[in-house]
Amino acid sequence: MTRPRRHTRRGAGFTLLEIMAVVAIFALVASVAMPNLSRLQIRKLDAAAERLIGQIEMARQRAIVTGIPHRLAIDIDGGGYRVEWLGRRDTEPTSANTTPAQDADWTAYDQPLDLTAPRSEAREFHPVEGLSGRTVWLSDAILIAGVETTGGWIEQGESFISFAQDGSADPTTVVLEHEGGHVVSLEILPLASNVRVVHEEI
Repeated sequence: MTRPRRHTRRGAGFTLLEIMAVVAIFALVASVAMPNLSRLQIRKLDAAAERLIGQIEMARQRAIVTGIPHRLAIDIDGGGYRVEWLGRRDTEPTSANTTPAQDADWTAYDQPLDLTAPRSEAREFHPVEGLSGRTVWLSDAILIAGVETTGGWIEQGESFISFAQDGSADPTTVVLEHEGGHVVSLEILPLASNVRVVHEEI
């Protein structure tokens, strides 16, 4: 009577050679993918920096052309910014059927002469009209790490880059950071028309 043959099963584990092969494949894939991922992160950070620089330069140019102070309002916590200009509060609207000059002609004789000193209207910063006045939000992967001003480092709340009528501004540095570890600093110089860009890694 013949005995049934025993079937020996190979163990379920991996051999050292198989593990080494898998590690080598992962290392090869990582060596190809990581530089591409890093370059993609840098490109996204550069694109965000270019948009911010465009708004900074627009605020400076509008201040020069209009002779009205402008500023870039930066929401550090929310990761957004917008261009604002210094203007007066809205005045009371005139009649829809007559011009302000016509109104003045007819009402000047009916009203008693006002000898009180004219009230000075407080001027405030308002977003500029159109798309330029809308808040631009950064993508989720990019944040505003902080703003270096003459008063110190600000990393919470709001910060402002103000431009006088001649386009001058206090030296300010805005730091953008990608969650992948790349950092770009935008240095706004007092009188220079361009913004200096410095790349770093953390």
